[in-house]
Amino acid sequence: MDLTVETLSEILHDAGIIPQGALKSFKKQIDCSTPFSRGSVEFLELELSPGSDPASHTSFVMKTGKSKKEADFYSCIAPRLPHPPLIKCYFCEYDEKKDSSFFLLEDLSTICQKTQWPIPPSQALCETAIDALALIHAAWWDNHEDLAILRSSVSPERTWKGRFMQAMEKLVKFLESLGDRISDERRQIVQQALPTISRSFDRDTNTTLIHGDAHFWNFMFPMDPSTQDAWIIDWNMWDIGRGTDDLAYMMGLHWYPDRRSRLEEPLLRRYLAQLNDHGVSDYSWDTLWDDYRLSCVRNLLIPVWQWWRGIHPSIWWFHLERSFLTYQDLECEEVL
Repeated sequence: MDLTVETLSEILHDAGIIPQGALKSFKKQIDCSTPFSRGSVEFLELELSPGSDPASHTSFVMKTGKSKKEADFYSCIAPRLPHPPLIKCYFCEYDEKKDSSFFLLEDLSTICQKTQWPIPPSQALCETAIDALALIHAAWWDNHEDLAILRSSVSPERTWKGRFMQAMEKLVKFLESLGDRISDERRQIVQQALPTISRSFDRDTNTTLIHGDAHFWNFMFPMDPSTQDAWIIDWNMWDIGRGTDDLAYMMGLHWYPDRRSRLEEPLLRRYLAQLNDHGVSDYSWDTLWDDYRLSCVRNLLIPVWQWWRGIHPSIWWFHLERSFLTYQDLECEEVL
């Protein structure tokens, strides 16, 4: 979308944010603080006409990219979820001919903080992220009819299952490319995990809406974590799966053993307690633990898919190491 004063004024007026004709001009500033955001992110600063309501919003986030999936999320799914942990989307549009999307989002930069990549957030901030995910997961937990509708709206190659199937197809080439950089023991581990990973997509219990890319840099953290949950951003990879898929991606794939040994179980137990508080009453600790370990088994293939997609080795190489460390630490062979 070519954003002009006229089009932005119309969008903001239709959203009930400013009166018609109140927008004089706007400035763009590129956001370089989010290394993983899919698409271009810019801040918009508005200049309003004299006499405009001083309480009117004057700062927004504009995001553009090739993201029909995220447009579908903000159009169809987000209206059914609470704010927070979702940021407000005032306008979204997908151009099928150009395969491009446009979003006008709430700007939380003055009331939120983000952890600097790759430094993990503090325990208190991690807890707000866990609480936010639990709230989203509980809202869709085992809602099979609605989840089936959501699943049918996504092309197979854009789903988690599709990505894992692609990774399996590329696994031989991936291992060949690594040569002696990966041990025979680890080659055997990933080969033994393939049947379990394939079967894991057949189960249809304890499923929910998942973020699909729930690393900590897709969260906006409150300045005071004791008073507010985190906000979750960048929904381009949402999917249907187990809630533990998000948790294993967040911790099992991104954390080294020392941090996991201290925070992993407390955060998982907090997640379970939050699910219970939000109405999910038939999910036990033992089931969650096995689901989490199964999600960690599937993490073994994420670096393969990332390698195939051309993601920089500074991402997938460390994911590869951490995924194997997690597999061994948690004795994930027990769930194969």
